Amino acid sequence: MARDDMHSDDQPEVTEESPRRSYTREGLEEAGAGFLQALGDGLGVLLDRSRGEIETVARTGKARYDLLQAQRDRDTLFRKLGREVYHMSQEGELDHPQLRHAIERLHDAHARIAELELGVRATGGRTEEE
Repeated sequence: MARDDMHSDDQPEVTEESPRRSYTREGLEEAGAGFLQALGDGLGVLLDRSRGEIETVARTGKARYDLLQAQRDRDTLFRKLGREVYHMSQEGELDHPQLRHAIERLHDAHARIAELELGVRATGGRTEEE
């Protein structure tokens, strides 16, 4: 634009050929309504996606929880089975070379725990079983 076409505040001069925007109340309300509709549509899409992702995370979380619970149940059964085998072995009802070796290791573990508990008590502390 030529320097002559500018006002003192550096704004372009409005001429008869320049497009004028109509800022009527109705025009603004229509533009606002269109904006709000687009915003609402966008939020709706976002909420639908979020809901789907949340449902997926929830399903995955439940599946992982169920798996973890099943693994804990299995581990509890193994511990109970081990105790039962141990007691049966101690009572002479069950005997096997590998079983004897495992029981010896278990006796060593019991002795080590008893030794460590004495150390805890010597410092003035208490053990979990006290």
